[in-house]
Amino acid sequence: MITDPLFYLLAIPAVTFLGLSKGGFAGLGMLATPLLALIVPPLEAAAILLPILIVQDAISVWTYHRAWSAWNLKVLLPGSVFGVAGGWLFARFFSNAAIELTVGTIALTFVLYVWLGARLRAYLGRPPLKPQRPHAAMGVFWGAMSGFTSMLAQAGAPPFQVHMLPQKLHKLNLKDRMESMLRAHRESRVSA
Repeated sequence: MITDPLFYLLAIPAVTFLGLSKGGFAGLGMLATPLLALIVPPLEAAAILLPILIVQDAISVWTYHRAWSAWNLKVLLPGSVFGVAGGWLFARFFSNAAIELTVGTIALTFVLYVWLGARLRAYLGRPPLKPQRPHAAMGVFWGAMSGFTSMLAQAGAPPFQVHMLPQKLHKLNLKDRMESMLRAHRESRVSA
């Protein structure tokens, strides 16, 4: 049992962020694992939060199941299996410091991608992207990245969103697919 009061001081906001993220503030959920990782190793932080996330996912998938559309999951899920396996291997053979560095690098890369992508496009004088379905190979790639980051830091949503958001889907379709994908990540981690 964890008796350090600092752990609980950080765990309460972390769990609150998870709850708020399911209620519509999606970015807040990504803060939960890094927040706990300030006091416990990152993989332990992810393991502590996993049961809460599994219950949240079950409720979310049930709530949004009517907005089902299979194509994106068909291309994302095979990659996510490889990503979760790669994340498990990485966690098995590398130190906590290497995991923290990797998670930080991935997070910074996604922030730069989002922040610079649209600005660079505007700077170059290119019009905003029109809604389009990405190539299936890109879905497998982003699925693998989503599985990898989900395995290491409960942060599978950013790569998933890189694949999904350019399609400009209806919010319920997007939410259903995201919940289904992240639930699959979490269930595969339990078996790993």
